[in-house]
Amino acid sequence: MRIAVVGGGVVGLISAYQLVRSGHEVTVFEKHRIGAGASTGNACLVNPGSSFPVPAPGGFSQAVRSFGGGTALLIRPHLRPSYVRFLLGMARASNQRVFDRQTDAYSWLGREALAAFDRLDDTGLEYERHNRGLAEVFTERDQRDRYLQQYQRVSWMAPKVRAVEGNELATLEPALADVYRFGVWTQEARQVNPTSLMQALRDAIVTAGGAVREETAVRRLLRSSSGQVSGVSTSSGEFTADRVVIAAGYTSPELTRALGLRLCMEGGKGYSVDYVAPGHGIVGTVILEDSHLALSVFGDRLRVTSFMEFGGDSAVKDRAISYITSHFEQAFPGVDSSQRTAGWAGFRPMAPDGMPVIGSVPGAPEVILATGHAMLGLSLGAITGEVIRDLVDGTLDEASIPKEFSPGRFA
Repeated sequence: MRIAVVGGGVVGLISAYQLVRSGHEVTVFEKHRIGAGASTGNACLVNPGSSFPVPAPGGFSQAVRSFGGGTALLIRPHLRPSYVRFLLGMARASNQRVFDRQTDAYSWLGREALAAFDRLDDTGLEYERHNRGLAEVFTERDQRDRYLQQYQRVSWMAPKVRAVEGNELATLEPALADVYRFGVWTQEARQVNPTSLMQALRDAIVTAGGAVREETAVRRLLRSSSGQVSGVSTSSGEFTADRVVIAAGYTSPELTRALGLRLCMEGGKGYSVDYVAPGHGIVGTVILEDSHLALSVFGDRLRVTSFMEFGGDSAVKDRAISYITSHFEQAFPGVDSSQRTAGWAGFRPMAPDGMPVIGSVPGAPEVILATGHAMLGLSLGAITGEVIRDLVDGTLDEASIPKEFSPGRFA
């Protein structure tokens, strides 16, 4: 089949790669450069064990009370109707019953996510990745224990994590400040350089006979005389296709609106700062749960990320960068922090319930959505690409996908 993939981030490129390997004629359309969105500045972490929806019990009300300060989840006031609809949906999802149900649904993707990366590697794809584990660290034991209980509620996650503290934590991450005495350790967590991955995917798609059209915006979906979607209209002309895969992040609703699907999605702005610090002594990925900073290592370079901000503009705010740098320097006092980038900000796509949107559009089965992964696009990218391939190939029954992921929940 001839397939148009809209979006050149991690999810779109892995989906395209799987489809071209399955024998389809695939063209990727990216309105900027590949990975120009949230995929470029992410935390570099593959940890499907932390597949939890963003709207956690009590988190929404805390963020609203902060009015944009004092928490890693920032909600800024705005009266745009679609934004109000998003916030109301997020508020409804921020309770324990919904959180538990949706965490269970995430297991459908999460339990196979690392194996999907293994299968991706087995295709011969070459990119920078490491298996250095993850330490989620706390200053208080009771905070750590409550967090660990969240993992233990899910049967497949529980065996993959364990409590660490004191000398063992100091051995795992010797550069960490002494105030962090308690942790949750995940040995299976991996680090993936997203830029390296996306470049490898782009090259592999082209080598396999596909095409990647950068700086090419998809403006609308084309319709045949029978009303079926028959391709896309782009800034460089029309392209006919048997299937259209929309992996356009938080801009995906711009295309689904014409199909009668009121896809509710907002961009949650995240920030990152890169440090060049030879001899830093940091081993793998560390998440500081008090300040909600995530840090991953690539050679002498450190990537520090934080925040999920809704309702803001695209600017890189000095206040956010100062928050990241000050908390990082307090947590790793011995690391040379003199060389760093100015900072990056990008929008992660999120539905109000915090769940990905994966599957065919109701009434338009020729259009398949793969978006809304929030902060888990990299962790769940490989397994999502396999799901999209199998849906197109007809080897996966869409009814087997948990209803929590269905585009039909917005119909």
